[in-house]
Amino acid sequence: MRPAFLIAMLAVLVPVCILMLQQAPRALDVISVNTLADPLTTPPNGSCSLREAIDNANSPGADTSGGDCATGTGDDTIDFSLSGTITLSGTLPAIANTSPNSLTIDGSGQSITIDGAGLYQVLVLNAVATLNLNDLTIAHGNAIGNGGGSSMADHLS
Repeated sequence: MRPAFLIAMLAVLVPVCILMLQQAPRALDVISVNTLADPLTTPPNGSCSLREAIDNANSPGADTSGGDCATGTGDDTIDFSLSGTITLSGTLPAIANTSPNSLTIDGSGQSITIDGAGLYQVLVLNAVATLNLNDLTIAHGNAIGNGGGSSMADHLS
């Protein structure tokens, strides 16, 4: 009787242990941009700019915005809580995330234009980084060696 009980217990406990040891899927982090301003440097001010959102997405687990934006996880979506034009004061930080589908900049539900003002390259994508763009307008970029709208070393969709 005893061996049958042990076998039954193992049959129940082994699958439970396997489930407990599996890593839980990471939650997709949403970083919400809530200002059209694009200051090159910003003290914490309660407003999350696109520049700050990209910096946080590039630095998983670290808040580079002084609390203005959600902290990136490595698999991030940047969305917008307002419509309008973001006129850049410099080229945005290079997209550096390397995990699959690591960064999406999503303008769905809003009307968003990212404008290089004829002076700046708008987006730079580092080698092996992945960027997905949804429902955005990229305008008036200035080519600095490569495309004025974007410079892609690898994956842009």
